[in-house]
Amino acid sequence: MGRSPDCQAMRTAFLSIDMGFRRARIGGNSAMKKKLLLGLSAGLLLAFSSIAYASDKLEVYLFPVKVAFEGVEKKLDDDYLVLNYKGYAYLPVRFVAENLNAHVQYNDEKQVIEIYKMDKIIGAPLVNEDQAKLVGYESAGLKKINSVAYRLLSEEERKLMPEQAKHLTPVYYVIDGITQEDEQVTLFVSSNNKTHFFTVPIIIK
Repeated sequence: MGRSPDCQAMRTAFLSIDMGFRRARIGGNSAMKKKLLLGLSAGLLLAFSSIAYASDKLEVYLFPVKVAFEGVEKKLDDDYLVLNYKGYAYLPVRFVAENLNAHVQYNDEKQVIEIYKMDKIIGAPLVNEDQAKLVGYESAGLKKINSVAYRLLSEEERKLMPEQAKHLTPVYYVIDGITQEDEQVTLFVSSNNKTHFFTVPIIIK
């Protein structure tokens, strides 16, 4: 079985989109063709990058474009790259999935990157809201619950997930409450397994 990719590798897995450069026909005389092709090449060759996988090596080019979803432009994080390789644009798969309201995860056992629509993830939780609240009272030391939400964790919140839960879909009950020591906290309870939970102090500014 292969080694599970680390967080950075998952963030930079790429989704390919055919840009049609190889099929494009450029009309006009030979001189015009050369100018157009030169302009295209210059645009794609502004930055160069090499990616090595074991003994294989690919030569790809940075492709500094903007990305919009449903007409709304979304800024890529600084550590995300858009690449051009043989006429295909490669976008970070997590960036694309999350902006399409989907979830992406790596299945280490099958060695497959899996993408799920959010309606399929959230549709059938194994833990219900009452069970999640009970975790708060009995296991997390809450004496009062102020609010309960049910949602996909943000990328920063996923870093706090219990190690044994990181292979599960990160859909959690998010419970704001007060502990026996009068500390305001947010409790996160997995919708897959109620024994997987963690708390974060609420910082009051």
